[in-house]
Amino acid sequence: FVLMNLEGFAGEDLAAVDGMATFTALEDRWLASRLASVTRDATKAIDDAKFAEAARILYAFAWDEYCSAYLELCKPRLADSATRRQAQSMLLLGLDTILRLLHPIMPFVTEEIWQHLRAAAGDRRMPWDTGGLPESIMVAAWPTPSEAWIDARTETQFGTFLGVVGAIREIRSRQNVPPKTRLPAAIRAPRDTADLLAPMHAAVESMAGADLAAVGPDAAGAAGAATASVLDCDVFVDLAGLIDVAAEIARVEKENEKTAGFIAAKQK
Repeated sequence: FVLMNLEGFAGEDLAAVDGMATFTALEDRWLASRLASVTRDATKAIDDAKFAEAARILYAFAWDEYCSAYLELCKPRLADSATRRQAQSMLLLGLDTILRLLHPIMPFVTEEIWQHLRAAAGDRRMPWDTGGLPESIMVAAWPTPSEAWIDARTETQFGTFLGVVGAIREIRSRQNVPPKTRLPAAIRAPRDTADLLAPMHAAVESMAGADLAAVGPDAAGAAGAATASVLDCDVFVDLAGLIDVAAEIARVEKENEKTAGFIAAKQK
């Protein structure tokens, strides 16, 4: 995805980036903050010889955040000539950093991708590079994002956003709702959480295939709506006309039987 969206852009010098002021878009501030947090945590895990923990941290970030969320949020910006260049720079910053962090545990794959990325965006320079782009990732500098990049509020905001999107997607998947079918949804959340989600309603609707009817402490779902709870939020998804009631009752009864079995085993 990154390679096919670099047409006419070979990268730029990001060496002067040292604070959050450079990252104007909300999703860019989040990505920069997560790059700094993840680099810090993965580096510590490697230094402590906790290689499985480093792999877990990097897998979760690369797959659940960079690929599943940031790439999706970038698509409208890549289609707009006014924001395309900044989106391309951030995509490169993210992918380049992920490759360097993964290299100790995925040397051959990261080297291969590095060479493709070097051919497509050889003019890029990360803030931790002291010279030009190295010929091999083996001799590339280890990422050292500034602590000033970390924004705890934005990370909390996106964590809640991703949790809500994941909850709606899980309900859709459980009920086999077709991807193109949009569903009415509501989110009951404390006022401070609702305020965090306020700038992200459009993103929730886009990524979850839903239409938000209400978000706030008093929000409620339609009668019989499917529900899920995540990070102090109660998510309601109206599935009227889409649920096979008999099949749903059978599924829940099966879950109850399974849970009863677990309880009995624990009691024994």
